[in-house]
Amino acid sequence: MKTKTILTFSALAFAALSIGVPAYAAVQASNSYGNFTVDFYGSGDSFAWGEYTIQSTADWTSEQISVSADAFNYWNNLVVEKSPATRNVKVAVAWGNLGGDTLGQTGTNLYSSEGMTRTAVELLLCDGEDLASSYDFMIQFSTQFSFSLTKTPTPGATDFYSVFLHEIGHNFGFISSVTETPNGTYAWGDNPTAFDSLMMNGAVAAVENDFATGTPYSLAGTALSVYNPSEWEEGSSMSHVTDADALMNAGISQNVVKLGLTDQEKVLMQQMGWTLIPEPSLFGLFAGIAALALTGTRRKRQ
Repeated sequence: MKTKTILTFSALAFAALSIGVPAYAAVQASNSYGNFTVDFYGSGDSFAWGEYTIQSTADWTSEQISVSADAFNYWNNLVVEKSPATRNVKVAVAWGNLGGDTLGQTGTNLYSSEGMTRTAVELLLCDGEDLASSYDFMIQFSTQFSFSLTKTPTPGATDFYSVFLHEIGHNFGFISSVTETPNGTYAWGDNPTAFDSLMMNGAVAAVENDFATGTPYSLAGTALSVYNPSEWEEGSSMSHVTDADALMNAGISQNVVKLGLTDQEKVLMQQMGWTLIPEPSLFGLFAGIAALALTGTRRKRQ
């Protein structure tokens, strides 16, 4: 039996939108892209997410929707389904005032069974399981920042395609089970994710010992390390990697474009159980990657 939970990377942002908004208002557009059916919520539209109601604060332009299609199709063209999906992955996307330096955030349905926690995307596209859910994941983007839609470096703007790819990526398994405990500390969940299971503390699997913020966890079989700062960062800690060039780094600078996963991230996807098209070059398995400092104004993604 699978136990379902709903993960939100930034519950405070969701809570701020939860008062007095009717659930499931009309959507601005609903489009299908390969394995995904996506509902675009425009200004004033709303949908239920767990105990919260999310209201979008802006409409989508045709250019933004076009970039969204490219982002979903990147992931469609990256992975091989291990079993035929019984239905499309259902996604809600919206705009909102997320606060701070957050560019975007995602929430996903998580399922725990047989000692492992997996996302709805992992179960649907790998196992072909039909999971009852209104939405399998949601993404919300900030209206506070200027986004570029050109997929080219643009001074003073953040690349929307890069951020969209990143948020979808969490739902393919770049996610940790570490959560806050009732006494205010943080601990591994009862059932680790595939991402958790690859984390190493030296030569020892990280989940074999108590979790500790600031511990430099590496990811087995890759040259990547987990983003685990000494002070917990809600929505960022433990669900990102530290390599500056990586799509799944916790931040992105203005005037930077990331068109997809690095070779090391593709190797990590394989380690998490995915079959990729095409297979990444083997040199990525052993290549050391220099940590390049992000420059300019650094924005966080969650």
